[in-house]
Amino acid sequence: MLRITTASFRILSLLALLVTYTACQDGAAEAEAYAAEVMEVHDIAMADYTRLNLMKAELQNQLDDSLVTEPALRDQMNNIILALGTANRDMMEWMVAYKPDTHLGDPEQRMAYLQEEMKKIEAVKQSMMSAKERAQPYIDMKAIKNYDGSQDHFDDHNHEHDHDHDHDHDHSHGHDH
Repeated sequence: MLRITTASFRILSLLALLVTYTACQDGAAEAEAYAAEVMEVHDIAMADYTRLNLMKAELQNQLDDSLVTEPALRDQMNNIILALGTANRDMMEWMVAYKPDTHLGDPEQRMAYLQEEMKKIEAVKQSMMSAKERAQPYIDMKAIKNYDGSQDHFDDHNHEHDHDHDHDHDHSHGHDH
């Protein structure tokens, strides 16, 4: 029969406690590293927050100033304004709801929470990137002015303009005529 002495029991208990403590520390360190990854995704997305607000304001100004009269284009722009606002609102809601110190005492539960939050902030980031990409073609005022009525077609080439109306453009680039 195996006989455990009091000293052996104490050593085994301390060893078990040490193993448990080390495992908890490893889990806590892993969760802490993952929390940093969640915040990194947040920071990348948040870098566009102000830009999206500016894009939204620019598109709204173009509509408010009657610079865009084509109904289909106005509808597209209104949808993009809505997408920009929704993306930024989603970021603000995520930031209010995110609690980085949740489950600090339980690394396993904390990791589960952080994984769920990573999914949420990735979706917010994607929404912001998508809204920005959709808005960009409409931001260039020249593109708006040169809209030819076709779906998603904008003439954004630089055209030379003769503001004096008293001379021809010389496209010969130094060649004698």
